[in-house]
Amino acid sequence: MGDWYLDNPDLLKKEIKELKNNGISVEVNTDASSGVTMECTIPIKNTLGIEIEEDLGLSIKFPSNYPFFRPEVSITSTFTLPRHQNPFGKNLCLIPRPTQYWNVEDSVFSFLKERLPIVLSKGKIVDQEEIGNDPEEQAEPVSEYYLSKTNIAVLSTRPKLKQKEIPANNSEFSFLNHGYINIKYSKDNSKVKLYYVFQVKDKYYPIPKLDDNSDLLKIVISEWIDSDDESIAKFPHSGFLRNGKICKTKWYQINSLPNLLNKENKYNWLINEITKNKLQLPKKLNIHTQDFIINNIVGLVFPEETIAGTIDWGWVLLINGFITKSMGKMLTPKLPNTLVLPIMSVEQEELKARIPKSASLVGKTISVIGLGSLGAPSILEFAKNGVSKLKIMDFDFVDTTTSVRWPLGLDYAGSLKTSALKRFLNNNYPDVEVEIFNHKIGSTDFVSFPNENEVLDTFLDNTSLVYDASAEEGVSNLISTLCKYKKIPFIAIEGRRGAWGGIVMRVMPIANKGCWMCLQYSLYKDKKIALPKEDEKGGIQQRGCGDLTFTGSSFDLQNISLAGVRMAVSSLSEDFGKDSWDIAVLSMVDDNENPIPPSWKHMSLEINSNCPICNA
Repeated sequence: MGDWYLDNPDLLKKEIKELKNNGISVEVNTDASSGVTMECTIPIKNTLGIEIEEDLGLSIKFPSNYPFFRPEVSITSTFTLPRHQNPFGKNLCLIPRPTQYWNVEDSVFSFLKERLPIVLSKGKIVDQEEIGNDPEEQAEPVSEYYLSKTNIAVLSTRPKLKQKEIPANNSEFSFLNHGYINIKYSKDNSKVKLYYVFQVKDKYYPIPKLDDNSDLLKIVISEWIDSDDESIAKFPHSGFLRNGKICKTKWYQINSLPNLLNKENKYNWLINEITKNKLQLPKKLNIHTQDFIINNIVGLVFPEETIAGTIDWGWVLLINGFITKSMGKMLTPKLPNTLVLPIMSVEQEELKARIPKSASLVGKTISVIGLGSLGAPSILEFAKNGVSKLKIMDFDFVDTTTSVRWPLGLDYAGSLKTSALKRFLNNNYPDVEVEIFNHKIGSTDFVSFPNENEVLDTFLDNTSLVYDASAEEGVSNLISTLCKYKKIPFIAIEGRRGAWGGIVMRVMPIANKGCWMCLQYSLYKDKKIALPKEDEKGGIQQRGCGDLTFTGSSFDLQNISLAGVRMAVSSLSEDFGKDSWDIAVLSMVDDNENPIPPSWKHMSLEINSNCPICNA
């Protein structure tokens, strides 16, 4: 398979002909490394229906697999737009980024004819109210054009700025506020590579680059302090980068990011402006990576478009230093360079914006029993979706052979499942409080597992919902009974051998509803509810293991885990009651045991006349 213009030269000829037939001049450049580029000129009097004061120069660059993907159109003349145009590459935002907005049947000319007049018109609009009222508009954050892609991750919570009013557009650069930031960064950065440097004759050309073979330099802004020495933001997770190094430097609130970053030597220019305004300078640092010495870190806060029609405060981190290595050799002299890095927000409001239906987990505690191939993935989902606290109970440890369907891999082998999950959650979802219970319910080993009833009282105390993934009848019987008496919502999930099916059920503390035992009678005694099929040959025993286990892949079993989490979220929601079902039975095979897409049957949990608990 070759590039499109090699495999389909007639298409290239057709595109050129159509442009020329409509009065657009075309010069074509083809290169094996960069594909096809058309240099075009649209005359003042044109067939596109656009009004221009001078001939408009365009550069049209084609992707290798045109027409499956759109060409990129850049303006080469002096004409510029305040919006919908990259200030550096001059490429135009003719359509949104997702590929579904590109019509593969379009020719270049028809694409330009439809979209160019719209962009040239809308790109001139700067009135935020008019932009916000246009449903086709989306925000264009100015910082995105300047960001460096390299192996540094910066995390922070948003500072509560005193200067909230957005300044009017002003060509003159100015400072609005300033203060200190306390920074914590990862210790050993000797394997972190930030640049790709290539040499042409006697010149070196550095490019900030993500490198698969590099470690990551993690930076946390642990606190923002304003010019009045007041703390205006603190990183909420004190344990994150627990062993990191700490330093202090400056942040500045400015009226324009482009006015600074468009300068040729942006960092030295900033230092001169800071000195002219008699402000405190950034601290000198000495942070070494594999190929870069960081001398200075500066926080910048500035106005930018955050949603269409709304200007708010954006932020970046400016890192200044020297490139020290190229292809394993020392550079002489060292190359000064400046990185502009995005700051990733840990603000709860921004994290939760993507998952509005998970709001019912905020402030809730969920107690989970059984941390196997169903329970452990469920715990990760609860954490992702913002549960406030997890109480997790199990007695087993992580075995290498279970890693094929347990969510954490070899790095956790030999750990107790409770400890492994707590460590992972503390590192990755530190907002979630995790309390562990290393206990085997029903054991007579009172040395290893003492005080069972005290443990259960603590496990069930002040919990919003109990989630049973133990797949142990005795455990489910006991815990569901305790939940019934304590009026705690109870959910149980289980899978079948071969992962051919499973069951998800809940018991809510509501009158005239059945219980876990009612379901057992409906499944096994009077068989009002059909059991899902299971693989009769799906029981196995691993070498050196004293217990039987079952076959079944994680991608099948997670249908059950995800349904259980979904049921838990629904059960804690204010909208609970709209669900007309409490039991869901999953089938992954048909009556002839052939694989089928996940098929669910759902029903209400009714009181079974044989249940000794509900009919006591």
